[in-house]
Amino acid sequence: ALNLGPSIADPIPADFRGSPGPNIPAITGEGNNGDFNDPSLDRLIFSPVHYALVLYSLLVEIGRLDIAAFRRYNKNGSTVELIGAEHSPGHAVTAGSLSQALSQAAGIAYARRLKGHTGRVVVYMSDGEFQEGQTWEAI
Repeated sequence: ALNLGPSIADPIPADFRGSPGPNIPAITGEGNNGDFNDPSLDRLIFSPVHYALVLYSLLVEIGRLDIAAFRRYNKNGSTVELIGAEHSPGHAVTAGSLSQALSQAAGIAYARRLKGHTGRVVVYMSDGEFQEGQTWEAI
């Protein structure tokens, strides 16, 4: 079982305001998975972003996302996207079928170890990602 802690995200996510810059702060969907700044909590990296709808449904079932968020599903400007990204609910990184998430998770885990954090970093991957070269480069 993962030790994620309670969700720190708004149960109905805000719309995507654009790429981060001087007037647009960066946002993350990882807050639905708990306080990612807490060194004792685990981090969940969800790699198959094309399964975003499954992750959103899970977040609703466990009380980390309001079902009303589905009214914005796959709408222009919504963070509740068809294919999840780092700003989509439950997503910590931009990933996908090329298996970038494992490399990113390795970097996150290494940084956490250097900082003395005790929480684990867990990656959920799909079977097809194990055929990608980047998976084996990360290992």
